[in-house]
Amino acid sequence: MIDFGGIDALQLDVLVADDNELTRVPKSVASQTTVRQLNFGRNRIKRISPSMFAAWTRLQHLYLHQNRLAELPASLGQLTALVSLNLANNALTDLPEQLGELKALRALQVSENRLTRLTPAITRCTALTSLALACNRLTFLPQPLPQLNFCNLWANPTPLPFRDGNCVALLDSHLFALTATLAMILDSSLSVCIGLQDLELPALVTLEIIDAAFPNAIPMHKKWSLITAVKHFH
Repeated sequence: MIDFGGIDALQLDVLVADDNELTRVPKSVASQTTVRQLNFGRNRIKRISPSMFAAWTRLQHLYLHQNRLAELPASLGQLTALVSLNLANNALTDLPEQLGELKALRALQVSENRLTRLTPAITRCTALTSLALACNRLTFLPQPLPQLNFCNLWANPTPLPFRDGNCVALLDSHLFALTATLAMILDSSLSVCIGLQDLELPALVTLEIIDAAFPNAIPMHKKWSLITAVKHFH
């Protein structure tokens, strides 16, 4: 086990604390405002304090793989210098909208989690070239994605049964063409429509909200049918 006593008196460039059975990131690590690489992989961390991300403004490489994270704080968006982020093998069901603020991010590893959707904010990560999403619960992807060199969708319930690592060549020509059935977003979009009912918004406004919340190739008339059905049976 690493002894973090006195670490706040140092200014480190690299901090490696993987495979140490840690249940949390020590508070003293927040003092490492100059750190560029942090490795807390292969521990038992369940939560990251929002103040941690807010402190690591120069961080370029962050490894949090093989922990027990179920969510990430919105302050993730403050890691604007981040180039690579490894969150593989956790318990994440979603990624925060603030992911879209990571304009320098090139590599994102989120394989072996519990993602049922990929936040549309990822389309704003314009520097992203490598995206690993294997072994999740994704049925469709937001579009347009950045110009990827590598994308792994193996073992997801997508319309195509991906078996190889890199599926970039199939994304535009096949996957998006097949993500056109309303069933892929039915549960989530239905919840949004019902939640908006109390606002008594015009159907067209609700349609714009649903279309922005779930970027995909589903024809607008199918989404329109869903919205009018919800309003009719209010």
